[in-house]
Amino acid sequence: MFRMKTVTNAFCRSLPFERCGIVDCHVHTGKWHFETEGDGALDRIRQLNKNFGISRSVVMISVPAESENLQANKQLLSEIGPDHGFLFFYSVDPRIDATSTIDAFKDRIRGLKLHPSHTRTRADDKKMEPFLEWCERNHKPLLVHCGRWAEYSNYQYAIETAQHYSFPFIVAHMGGPAYELKVGALEMLKKGKADNVFLDTSTCFQPHLIRQAVNAVGEGKVLFGSDYPLYHPALSIQAVLFADLPDRITASILGDNLGRLLNLRGEKR
Repeated sequence: MFRMKTVTNAFCRSLPFERCGIVDCHVHTGKWHFETEGDGALDRIRQLNKNFGISRSVVMISVPAESENLQANKQLLSEIGPDHGFLFFYSVDPRIDATSTIDAFKDRIRGLKLHPSHTRTRADDKKMEPFLEWCERNHKPLLVHCGRWAEYSNYQYAIETAQHYSFPFIVAHMGGPAYELKVGALEMLKKGKADNVFLDTSTCFQPHLIRQAVNAVGEGKVLFGSDYPLYHPALSIQAVLFADLPDRITASILGDNLGRLLNLRGEKR
């Protein structure tokens, strides 16, 4: 029987988390060129996290001008400072970035982010090879945006590329913001599972698809994400709760899975 669950700190604290509570694997900072749920400021993210029981957030820049990519990433890292509530993913632009540049602060990079639609670079593009090898060498995950711009950001490029590596590939938006893209990605993963593919629930507001994602890749490989400030984190948490999975699996999706992936156990919060 379906049990109504709502986002409250008390309820979320009652879930059987093993590691660090709720961890949001997909948060952008900075302003966008259109109106969003917030200004993307770190202080605003801190307040939302406090309000909804989120212990940590993976944070990435929004979409700066091409020439400012390195500067924008470094500025975000500087703003984070010693705050352990934020986990920094470097948003890579393979057209202009170099692995030698990001090596200088690799100890503070928890993973890389690729937004193929903005960088005009598919996951399987030759320009991505040095960054894929960097992830493999440094045991860091790669979060890949997937979406409607099929020329660059179709989910199949990320899933197929993942099969050639062992490091974790996080397929954002469970294959794309559109419903049919999520369905297509799940079907592809059911036919040929890639052991290193994880799914990020951001933009997924269909609880039945979250249940299907657990069946497609396993309960340990579905990660809660909000895509804030494009979407409110409370809505994204609610979608996971409405999937009406056992509390242990719900806790895994909301935080434990990413905690294991990034080895967060025992780190300061």
